[in-house]
Amino acid sequence: MQLRAERPDLSPFQLPLATAATQLLAEARRTMPSPCRLVEVLQSEAELARCFRILAGSPLLGDIRGHESCGELVLRLDPGRLELVASAAVVLHALPVALRGEKFDHYGFWSHAAATGALARTLAREVEASPTLAFVAGLLHDIGRVVLHTQAPRSFAAVAQYQRRHDVWIRDAERMVLGFDHCAVGERAARAWALPESLIEPIGSHHEPERSRPVPPGPITLVVHVADVLARGLQIGSPGDDTLPMLSETALRQLGLDWWTLRDCLRRAEADLEEAAELVSRLARV
Repeated sequence: MQLRAERPDLSPFQLPLATAATQLLAEARRTMPSPCRLVEVLQSEAELARCFRILAGSPLLGDIRGHESCGELVLRLDPGRLELVASAAVVLHALPVALRGEKFDHYGFWSHAAATGALARTLAREVEASPTLAFVAGLLHDIGRVVLHTQAPRSFAAVAQYQRRHDVWIRDAERMVLGFDHCAVGERAARAWALPESLIEPIGSHHEPERSRPVPPGPITLVVHVADVLARGLQIGSPGDDTLPMLSETALRQLGLDWWTLRDCLRRAEADLEEAAELVSRLARV
């Protein structure tokens, strides 16, 4: 397939974050975050704080149940998990589940994303990778699609029209119409927002993990690739089309997985998939 540009200009797809979101990420990434400063930032933006509380309370991420205040949540999260919860909260604040827009199913989008995260979490346990990181990476893997819709609705509509007319994978439609795909847009957005590098690789490379940089890809990129295909196969949410991309045999081999193991993982993921659906439902309530 001939692409329009080797190095496309993605600057038009910058989506600025709210000041509070930028401050939350910056503080959460510090070696020793200040609980007082984190609480101050969260208290300055009610919707950001709501996303943070919901995510921290989910068994898929923070697993801090009850009705703790932001201060209690911050104190109970270890630094690594705090950064991941903050990253997910910032993105969901910028690209909310409850957002209403024509020609884009935000609820369906996040339902697919959360299911991918839940499946990635199960796979990560199987290969002894971080389940929490795998969930957040799966949750955020397709953010380029919604950034594209938000920042360039006409281009997004042209891609959707091409996809329907030619019945192709949405990523192929993006490349034919735009010369780049949602992976490139998502990676650009993630870097602009200063998300952790551990999330940027799977966002940018989940469809072609064998072409990731660095080489070889990390296990989280590989499990997100596999989880995305599985979530599509289960027809959960709205990934952009009803096609089923090829599952990379290389990714399975590098993870040490086979089809029998995947079947067992699907069975074990049932509870996490239910939790993912509940998480999206809670985030959608305004």
